[in-house]
Amino acid sequence: MILLVDLSGKKGSMHTLEFVDPVRYILDAIPVETEVIHFLDLANMLGKVDTNKTDSIILCGTALKDNLYQNETSAFECLRSFPGAILGICAGMHVIGVLWGGELVKNEQIGLHQFHLSLNNRLIHQKDELNAYHLHNYMVTVPPGFQVLAEEHGSPVAFKHDHQDHYGVLFHPEVRNREIIQRFSLL
Repeated sequence: MILLVDLSGKKGSMHTLEFVDPVRYILDAIPVETEVIHFLDLANMLGKVDTNKTDSIILCGTALKDNLYQNETSAFECLRSFPGAILGICAGMHVIGVLWGGELVKNEQIGLHQFHLSLNNRLIHQKDELNAYHLHNYMVTVPPGFQVLAEEHGSPVAFKHDHQDHYGVLFHPEVRNREIIQRFSLL
């Protein structure tokens, strides 16, 4: 099962329809079993060893001005010991980066952008450049133990942990490049 984590500041907000549901629809079409939870319930969910069937986690994005997740880093500490694959989309990339020692930096981008792939990998298979949809106010610096998979103007737009299948993408593959979410479901 893939756990979809809603990073919206308010449980059950309209942002879930925009940022979580499109990811769920992509996975439902495969089909892959999913469950949606709010990020404040993450530690409790992962702590249920006897009933937890989570194989992978996707930290979904959220709206431009919805930054509560940035003040709740303790809610994500449980990810450090999660043995499965993790994909952080936009705000989810911020969470992964900060959790492992990166820093948030102001960097507003909205719309389609083309960027250079630094490394071919299991998640992003394109050879040279990729067009992707961005909707963010921040980027995150690459934390120690991560490698840059793609960059735009010297800024990371995708990274991966050196030893675990923990990925972050600053863009929104649920809008464009859905195959990235499909490939992630196979990790």
